[in-house]
Amino acid sequence: GLAQRLPEREVLALPVGVTLPKALSDWRSVTISLSAAGVHKSDGLSHWNANGLIAGIAIRPSGYRDLAGLAQWLPQSGGLVEADALAACLAHAPTSAWQRAAYLARWAGAEGVADRLMAERPPKTPVWFGATRSAGATHDPATKITDADLAPLMNTGVGA
Repeated sequence: GLAQRLPEREVLALPVGVTLPKALSDWRSVTISLSAAGVHKSDGLSHWNANGLIAGIAIRPSGYRDLAGLAQWLPQSGGLVEADALAACLAHAPTSAWQRAAYLARWAGAEGVADRLMAERPPKTPVWFGATRSAGATHDPATKITDADLAPLMNTGVGA
């Protein structure tokens, strides 16, 4: 219920070790495992909740290709993000994923969640968010994230 439009191509999140069935070969898939704290079930169908989305993007930022859409829904999701649930989703992830998750939580307006993540896994080294490496990137000193992809979209005020 966060996105304002459907993605160009449907995406399935598959747990590690699960293969995409051939019947779904037109769909894009991302292989990632999250704890139950990041998953919600509706009518028997599992999907990521706000904690799962932020954790999934933080763990595999290359798997999320709708940055303009992210810039639209992220500022509205802060009240849906919970520190314990997000930490559970990141439990087995590297510190860089915790940094990206804290960065996203800050953009969501969930400063307390971001602070909790950074207290649990303090950022030690600079980390990039996204694929673009450019001199005009924005650096967030609190999370040590350098971002040339999402930040320009967030600063427009409308996400696109």
